[in-house]
Amino acid sequence: MATNADTAFLEEVAALLRTEDLPEVATPKASDSSVDTEALAETISWLCEPQQVETSRSEDGDKSSSSDCDRVSATHKRALDKRRRYRERVKSEREDLKRIEAALSLKLQDLKRDKQGQKTTPRTDIALSESFWKDVATRQREHRQHAEAEQNRLVTAVSNQAAYIESLCHALRARSIESTGLKSDGDRMDDNKWLQLKSSDSAVFTAYLKDIDACFARTDEVFDGSGLASKPEGQDFSIHYREAGGGVSYFQHLNKLHQPFSFQDACRYLWIVAQVPYRTVDREVYEDVSDPQNTVAFKLRLVQTLTCGATVSVLKRSLLRRFVQDDCVVMVWRHFVEGEGIFSGMDTDETGWLRIRPSSDPTKGRVMIETCFHQVPVPFATLNHHELRVDQLFELLQSKIKEDEQEATLLLKNLLLEDPPAAKT
Repeated sequence: MATNADTAFLEEVAALLRTEDLPEVATPKASDSSVDTEALAETISWLCEPQQVETSRSEDGDKSSSSDCDRVSATHKRALDKRRRYRERVKSEREDLKRIEAALSLKLQDLKRDKQGQKTTPRTDIALSESFWKDVATRQREHRQHAEAEQNRLVTAVSNQAAYIESLCHALRARSIESTGLKSDGDRMDDNKWLQLKSSDSAVFTAYLKDIDACFARTDEVFDGSGLASKPEGQDFSIHYREAGGGVSYFQHLNKLHQPFSFQDACRYLWIVAQVPYRTVDREVYEDVSDPQNTVAFKLRLVQTLTCGATVSVLKRSLLRRFVQDDCVVMVWRHFVEGEGIFSGMDTDETGWLRIRPSSDPTKGRVMIETCFHQVPVPFATLNHHELRVDQLFELLQSKIKEDEQEATLLLKNLLLEDPPAAKT
């Protein structure tokens, strides 16, 4: 029984070996009466060795690995195809964007040319060109005119300063010679006084405040010496020369008239008129004065356009004081007129008196108004100055005097209309 079972087992093993290409093992037949037990044991021992089992497993693993490699190769191929298609798509999109960029660049250039007028029609282009160059030429002309005016101003200023310095030198050299022969009077400005007036506003007003009372003390002397009492009503102008040297001492202006105002009204109205309220250019009031009820001090600028078209100006500082008496009111003023621009260094000192008295002849008017003022040219300024400049300054001052007379007449009429004597109780 055991022998038959062993034989069957060996046959199955042999069949298995043939299938797996294992070495064939002789299988004892059932007809053999004796079995080689030792050979059978060796065969079983060989079949049971691990080497043979591992070899079988290795072969199975090789087959599985080969199958895995095939799958990996297919996946890699698909990835390469996908990457290639992606690169082609990106390349195509890049080329499309480049074409769009080129088209937009051309369109932008066209828009820029349109804005600059390079693609306008010839007629429009010509019109734009003419307008543009006309504006350029106008601006350049304005710049040139401004530069020329500034240059002329600087040249004039330098020339005036040079003449001014030269005048000072001449005056200083002549000072020692003239000091014994030319005595200063009330209408001639000496060197120290002129330098004091040129220093500042406060210096001018301080100097005038010191001598305003002395000027009032000369009122009767001035009117008597002017011969106004023997003159007819109206204005009179004269030039007075110094006894020594032959130079101009002062210009004298006289005026006499009768008015229908009462004495009180005339004094009140003329005090307002004397302050020239219509002169407002750069006007500044100096308040540090004594007796402010009867004293005013201010400065202003007088501007005028000459016949040649040039605009000139002078700076005028004024001090005015009112002296009230029983039957007479006297207003005394001092003006220092300082030339500017082309008139630089050309100054005048003015002293004026206005006397209001009841009229001695009621048929002519209720009050008599007498005016006398002297304009004294500063000696330093009149030396070696161009005659044309002196004439132009004189013309400016005379025109302002006429304007003051016209404005004063108009202001008196307005005051009379606002406060007529008949309306008073």
